[in-house]
Amino acid sequence: EAQCIQQPADARKFNLLGLALLERQPREAAGAFKKALRCDLTYGPGYLNLAQAYRLANDSPSAMACLRRYLDLEPFGPQAADAARRLADLEAEAR
Repeated sequence: EAQCIQQPADARKFNLLGLALLERQPREAAGAFKKALRCDLTYGPGYLNLAQAYRLANDSPSAMACLRRYLDLEPFGPQAADAARRLADLEAEAR
């Protein structure tokens, strides 16, 4: 956490903090991932990880929105297939 408050603000720092919190504190992790995205609105890993935090917090609509945003930003990105699969799974659960 101390590294995150040091300048310059860096999406990667907040992303790592969120990953450290993800399994035990998904809501706090979501806050860290949101801060990562405030640093860089095009930071793909932030959207993927925020989607996971929302899923763990039982907020499927928000998780789906994050996955859609990732796919909009990086339709052929390194995690696009995973994001599409996760999105399809969440959409199937929502039906």
